[in-house]
Amino acid sequence: MYKAEIIDPAEGQLPSDLNKIFIYWQNLCGNEYGLPWSEFDWMKIPPIVISMCTVVDVMENPLDFVYRFWGTGRTNIQGYDLTGRSVKDVQPESLGIKAFDEYSLVCESRKPIYVRTVSTDTDNDKPVMYHFLRLPFFSESEQVNNIMTASQRDWMDIKRVHHIY
Repeated sequence: MYKAEIIDPAEGQLPSDLNKIFIYWQNLCGNEYGLPWSEFDWMKIPPIVISMCTVVDVMENPLDFVYRFWGTGRTNIQGYDLTGRSVKDVQPESLGIKAFDEYSLVCESRKPIYVRTVSTDTDNDKPVMYHFLRLPFFSESEQVNNIMTASQRDWMDIKRVHHIY
């Protein structure tokens, strides 16, 4: 089971790698409302962080989120690659619904979100915390058309809850 807390990243205490990405994103935006995905430079992100990132394309009518990029670290943890597939294909289904709802919130608010999630290891009930930073990217019409997610997790903790994937 898990519990997620959604926080404004400008107010929250982001973990170090996520904070670096958020500051980079803010600096890119400057005084502008947002920026297109094409302005994001992966070379500014540590490779270990890139491996845990995803990027979705926002689809309309009906609303959906399709993975444009799925990091290799996520494949190693989750055991599959969803590049080109919908967030609705995330397993277990409850995590796909959670991600869909969070992406929807980013689209509605047109702002980044920081999600701090706590899962329980069913073997010993110890909490496992993991973090997501979801950043919107905009089209010329100022509509969110991509969302980049960076995640930070303690690898030893993730091994304890690996069975939920």
